Amino acid sequence: MRRALRRTTRGARGETAISFGGNYDHKLYVGLNIGITSLRFVDESTYEEVDSKDTIFDFRSWNLHEDLTTRGWGVNFKFGLIYKPTDIVRLGLAIHTPTWYTVHDEYITATNSYFDNGDSYFYGAPLGIFDYDLKTPFRAVGSLAFVMGKSGL
Repeated sequence: MRRALRRTTRGARGETAISFGGNYDHKLYVGLNIGITSLRFVDESTYEEVDSKDTIFDFRSWNLHEDLTTRGWGVNFKFGLIYKPTDIVRLGLAIHTPTWYTVHDEYITATNSYFDNGDSYFYGAPLGIFDYDLKTPFRAVGSLAFVMGKSGL
């Protein structure tokens, strides 16, 4: 009996950013970002069993094929500021809102079986379509830096 699993996955996540920034008296630096994200994921797999040595009566082969495609888009906001109380000290704060996604999945599966007597059977499940919303976590970041000449910590 020969068994084989072939699986391919691919995908990407991208973000287009619209950003604004400002500098107030070289003491306070402010930034705002609006992010428009996209995502795509594809998972294709085929599992196969073949009776290559003819050890199972009337059985030749069987396979199962599954495809999942996920697509979506989302939006997020990022806000940050850096305050410079002295020439060597920098205080920072950043807020990253969740990314709110709208996601669409399509899932399909099919199975085939083949027999030595020439019979074959096929079953294809109905297309599964799922639409849902997804929200990533909120993040807050604080920072403190010391700059001495051309070096920093």
